[in-house]
Amino acid sequence: MKTFHVVALVVASLASGMAHAISPSSVSDPYQIQVTVDTSGHISSILPEQNMRDEYIQALKKAAPQWRFAVHQVRGKPVPCTTWIRVKFSHASAVNGVSDYVAEYIGNGPYIEPTRISYPPHLYQWRISAIFYVRFVVEPTGVIDNVQLIQAWTSGGKPIGDAMQDVTKGIVRWKTKPMLVDGRPVSAQIIEPVSFITESSLDKSKPDFGMEIAGDSPNSGRPIGNIPESGAVAPLSKN
Repeated sequence: MKTFHVVALVVASLASGMAHAISPSSVSDPYQIQVTVDTSGHISSILPEQNMRDEYIQALKKAAPQWRFAVHQVRGKPVPCTTWIRVKFSHASAVNGVSDYVAEYIGNGPYIEPTRISYPPHLYQWRISAIFYVRFVVEPTGVIDNVQLIQAWTSGGKPIGDAMQDVTKGIVRWKTKPMLVDGRPVSAQIIEPVSFITESSLDKSKPDFGMEIAGDSPNSGRPIGNIPESGAVAPLSKN
């Protein structure tokens, strides 16, 4: 049985998922689904924040009982937690001509309602595609604070310049709902990818469509999945 941690939060598809981030595939976009994690670490209730296809709901109901989460404690006693899991759905093998779907857990954390961020002028002028992996904190009030760039990927590894300023201004305007521990809102750290893609800048003959770590990016010497505290998608432990 897989064990996930409710406190180490991530929503990003990491470097290995770069191609999916910038090209169509049979995998759905992530859904944010409100769940309650009980004192045994299991999901006790599910409330999707978005309209979902019936096939996705059935796939989620099939997968969710297999997921187990770290249990929060207050004064040494286990307490329930409300969080938003991120899930993708993909086609499984058809049985008797009927398509089946599989639910893939990505991460969990506060609810995030992103709004469009304008293409940073420097990147737009030079037709540079970019994906920013950004860490920030959602406070108990729902305010977004402490926005930090973890790593940036661009077409050809071109520099991002001052584009992070535009990204930060956009992120702090996003709407959120904080996680709840024992019914009380808590602060939580999360990592989100923010993408600006210009098709003409991509080289489909190259790995990751020619996207590379930007020359002036933090943590430029290693892929995002190997950066400490990056919240790797893989479960931290198994039972």
